[in-house]
Amino acid sequence: MPNSKVVVFDVYKTLLAIESDENSLRTYKFLSTWLAYKGLVIKPKDLRKLYKNITKQAVLANTELYPDIDIKTVFKRILLSLVQTDENGNLENDAVEMGLLFRILTTKSLTIYPETVPILETLHRNNVRLAVLSNTQRLFTVPEFKRFGIEPYFDDMIFSSDVGACKPAAKIFETLLRRMKIHPQEAIFVGDNLFDDIFGAQSVGMKTVWLNRPEARAFPGGLEKPIPDQQIQDISCESLIEAIFSLI
Repeated sequence: MPNSKVVVFDVYKTLLAIESDENSLRTYKFLSTWLAYKGLVIKPKDLRKLYKNITKQAVLANTELYPDIDIKTVFKRILLSLVQTDENGNLENDAVEMGLLFRILTTKSLTIYPETVPILETLHRNNVRLAVLSNTQRLFTVPEFKRFGIEPYFDDMIFSSDVGACKPAAKIFETLLRRMKIHPQEAIFVGDNLFDDIFGAQSVGMKTVWLNRPEARAFPGGLEKPIPDQQIQDISCESLIEAIFSLI
């Protein structure tokens, strides 16, 4: 029988490490060429400006306190602005392809932490249910999980692009709890960000494990810092196992 507890992981700087650059003109030169092969003409600088403007408009139209958007809709709007119509309904697939190309081109490095697979394997072997909750795009993250072979470990995945809201908003945490049919006290959240992950998870009643990495972002002023149930500075598979199992 599965353990009654669910361990919920953040993704980037928790399971995977990423460095990206969405401003480089090289990305938009490549995408401009890709569009030209589809008969759509736009200069790289104009494409970069269009991407930024559509993204900004989409975020501003979202009334959530911590808004997010589905990036696929941004690429679909870019394509629609160039073709004016989608009579054959082809833009959905083209938007996905363009989005994945964008991710590949803007990613400078993407690696998996050495402790990631061992901790997932250990928890899985002990019948602990696993989930993902991350401020990121489903379009990008699921293929990256498949690339590293870790997608099968997870019972469910919720991304900010799914719900239009980012951590620390209660909405994204509550969506996961509802989908997994668990109470907050049955969930243990593991993440690197003291505000998004620990403050957010504790605000809905989850237990927390903070991965205090050297590059951790500063906690915003004016709020009382949360005290995680467990804090790990020397991060390893062994320290993670000990911290998580102490809360199960």
